[in-house]
Amino acid sequence: MALGFLKKLATFLGAKGASAILPHVSKHPELLSKLVDKLIGKGIDNIRQKGQFPPKMMERKISATRMVGEMIKVHLPRLAPTAQRKLVYNVLFHQITNGEPVREKYHEKYDEWPPTLLAISPSMRCNLRCEGCYAGDYEKFGELTKEEFIDIVRQGKEDFGIHFYTILGGEPTFWSPMWECVEAHPDCYFQIYTHAQLIDKELAKRCADLGNVVFAISLEGTKEDTDRRRGPGTYDRVMQAMDDLADAGVLYGFSATHTTKNHDAIVGGEFYQRMFDKGCAFGWIFQYVPIGRDATMDLVVSPEQRLERFRAISKFRDEHPIALFDFWNDGEVTDGCMAWGRRYVHIPSSGNVEPCVFLHFPKDNIRDKPLV
Repeated sequence: MALGFLKKLATFLGAKGASAILPHVSKHPELLSKLVDKLIGKGIDNIRQKGQFPPKMMERKISATRMVGEMIKVHLPRLAPTAQRKLVYNVLFHQITNGEPVREKYHEKYDEWPPTLLAISPSMRCNLRCEGCYAGDYEKFGELTKEEFIDIVRQGKEDFGIHFYTILGGEPTFWSPMWECVEAHPDCYFQIYTHAQLIDKELAKRCADLGNVVFAISLEGTKEDTDRRRGPGTYDRVMQAMDDLADAGVLYGFSATHTTKNHDAIVGGEFYQRMFDKGCAFGWIFQYVPIGRDATMDLVVSPEQRLERFRAISKFRDEHPIALFDFWNDGEVTDGCMAWGRRYVHIPSSGNVEPCVFLHFPKDNIRDKPLV
């Protein structure tokens, strides 16, 4: 027990020290590169030691880890000091190291591993009416209260060891308690999916001061693709929001849904180059699922188009320091489907607990029982 405590203490002090000096280290590219390479090397060793994976899957996991490392080298120096510290400390120490014994305790008690992240949609309100929106059929009235949100995160930390939360909607920036809730959990990291129409210089500065927020900004490829699906002027507003976040030193990336209508943009390198040049540190590529608003098979990409996407994304991320993830084609990296608590669950504004944001099948509600 004493040895375990000392090991945890050493890890804590190391992570705390590393996060404290990071804003200084990041000013020196060679020093930062050595530090990141060392951390990534440890991560790869851990994959090799713990993972009983087929060779191809092992290769994909190691490649993804290296990709994240290269992204950090380029984008970390651009971040505000608090954002730099929170990215390293909250994710590397709290989510990975501090959360591990909590997950092991859960496993011992229930003979299964808990989810490693929670997706929360505190409100389903949104001022856009995007074609084919997966969340379009949710009820728009009723929201999680600030107290409910804060308690969900508390339970996630204490019972599952989760310090990383994905926030969805609706539009999270519409939900007025959002930033109070983020501030209430300074030891957590929040990835917020947003249409970015409400992000301005003031909000960007607030998020830079908080430090534990990263934005995944939705768009569809070109200006024409985005304005067609999301409404006139949305693309230009996204570009301005990215500028405001970059100026404030907040980490951000993009999120795009592949459909038959924007196929040319999604498989073309110009789109990814434009996002990279715009300062995006990462990108999520989703595949249209025929649920939600006006669901139709007409928007579903073919197997051949999906393969084109796989090849285009693989080529670009091999040549650039940006963390591009293809949510379906990269299934090997997550060992397959993440749903139903295997990796995560979704809690919408109703308080229901769903297996996945694309599978609206609730059985239980957080207002009736604890998350466990």
